[in-house]
Amino acid sequence: MREYTESVHRALSAMALEGGPTARSYSDNRLTEILGTESALRIIRETLDDDQALSETAARSYTHTNGFDKLTLLSGQEPEFKLRLHAWWPGGNSGKNGEFIHNHRWFFRSTTLTGTVHVETFTQRDGGDPMYRHEYMPRDDASQMYGLKVIGRSSLASDMMLTLTPGSTYTMGPDLLHRVIQADEVAAITLFVRWATIQPTASVFAQSPILDERILSVPSFSRDQLRRKLQDIVAVLDQRSPA
Repeated sequence: MREYTESVHRALSAMALEGGPTARSYSDNRLTEILGTESALRIIRETLDDDQALSETAARSYTHTNGFDKLTLLSGQEPEFKLRLHAWWPGGNSGKNGEFIHNHRWFFRSTTLTGTVHVETFTQRDGGDPMYRHEYMPRDDASQMYGLKVIGRSSLASDMMLTLTPGSTYTMGPDLLHRVIQADEVAAITLFVRWATIQPTASVFAQSPILDERILSVPSFSRDQLRRKLQDIVAVLDQRSPA
């Protein structure tokens, strides 16, 4: 039985129902515990021991265009929430400049479990770097692709760079433009939660138009692929969790 995972699902459902579209709704102490390393390990191990859960998790997990593995461990519809692991691996394709600059359609909270990442934030203002702005359309499960449509040009300037090490946690709103950069050639793993979608779309910025459909294709992992991914994550987290 997935007793711990089911208890986390109930707790997240309750918090998502209670919480509104504000950063304050992510400050619950129950959420702090859920977003910890030991909690992540318990959920992963229970998933690995349940073939049906492993298959369901694989169907909603994939390698994101931005260069990290996006593993949705738990998901709810009413109320809406998602609990995800994000994993950047040595030799990944995120590059020295990290992700495309983007925002989101919801508030979220993320905790770094292992490794180091930088989060760089941006604002649109004159004198910044010229960028193409794209409207983001969420991944379609049938085609296993997401959509981007060029809608104009913008000028973006970097505001701040944060360095997040194990134990760091932060909440971000939907309007803040940012990108994540893997700090070094060491695996970096974060645990992420978000409540309901509050904006119909998000924006993605790039130095040139994103037109290559291969970039937009994000196929789900097979059950065996996900099993190997989760086993690798357990091995990394076990090395860094307290004895």
